[in-house]
Amino acid sequence: MMREELATAIEEYAPERKLSVEKAEECIVSSAGVELTKLLDEYNYLKYTRKELGEEAGSTSEKAGKIKRIVEIIDEIVRGAYEASRVDWVVRTSRSSMVKASADKLKRVVEEYARRGDLEGMIKYLQNAMNDPTGREVCKILRACGKKSLEDVYWKILKIARDI
Repeated sequence: MMREELATAIEEYAPERKLSVEKAEECIVSSAGVELTKLLDEYNYLKYTRKELGEEAGSTSEKAGKIKRIVEIIDEIVRGAYEASRVDWVVRTSRSSMVKASADKLKRVVEEYARRGDLEGMIKYLQNAMNDPTGREVCKILRACGKKSLEDVYWKILKIARDI
């Protein structure tokens, strides 16, 4: 099975580089600096032991899709917070800057977790932000303005992240 896998890899590599199968094999050995059997051993270690290749690549793109959907939900909350910060009574009660600053921080931190691909870190941050005294205050303001808050969408986010 491994011999077939190796032969397939070389056969796919050769036409991409416009080489014969023999030249492709020489090129791979030369660029890797190890024999094909050692290269195959290292590949198998990464794929099956460390789970960094192969089937895991699908879950990486699945995770990226989840993160993207969560960021879109957060963007909606941030837009609502900006709108709420301009509502007359929010401005008059001097809460406008708090709402905007909280929205800016939420967006900045979530985008950083997204950039790193850290879905679990993002979820923990969102939970902490929701339970933070300022987060609770902003939640009340957003609800009073008819906008979605983090608390309103947290279970939806958790459902996306955990496939519940």
